[in-house]
Amino acid sequence: LPRGYQPIPIHIGLSIENEKLMFEKCTKMAKPYVVSRPDWKDKDVKLKNKFKRWNLATGLNFTNVYQLVGLADTLYIYQMHHVPMPSELTRQDIEEIIKVGKWGRIIECQTKEFADFLGRPMLISIANYIQKANQKVSPVKYVLFSDHDITIACIMTLLQKPLDELVPYAANLNFALFKTDAKKHLVKISYNGKQIVIPGCDTGGCTLTQFMKLAGFT
Repeated sequence: LPRGYQPIPIHIGLSIENEKLMFEKCTKMAKPYVVSRPDWKDKDVKLKNKFKRWNLATGLNFTNVYQLVGLADTLYIYQMHHVPMPSELTRQDIEEIIKVGKWGRIIECQTKEFADFLGRPMLISIANYIQKANQKVSPVKYVLFSDHDITIACIMTLLQKPLDELVPYAANLNFALFKTDAKKHLVKISYNGKQIVIPGCDTGGCTLTQFMKLAGFT
């Protein structure tokens, strides 16, 4: 390019049609690995008697916690922006639905099989860029990925640092390649500006071999 200009490669999420397809795939993946968990089944049983009333209040037709997560997300956003809530839902109902929804989203992303399905493709893409930088086959210095909060949560699970809370707005997960004085390469990972120590890696970061193994390369 003129004057050596190098635009930053930007990877964005899926189109609306592909988003719908991905949602369907996530639902199918959740059935054998997430919804079948003992703690999930127990939550379904405890809330079963409330589903009918909540359905009448919202016009929905959910029968389990997994279907409730989407409603919880919506109510949470409504609450933040002071949007009127369904009048048939009490304040206690709303708080309980949001609490259960947050629990469900966290457990979903902590489930290794689900995290692997949703987070592995991006982690592999990141690892490929880092490998190219290490091999000096690409002049790219910075790559930006823009995706969903649950993608970040799933990647954290794959990095063996599962989150116990929801990913906040404008969260970022940073991977940086460094060369040490000993001419070795380290991958340092930070979440929202704070470096995270990956199990099995030193506090200063993961060796390239360690990181590539985490990403799924053998």
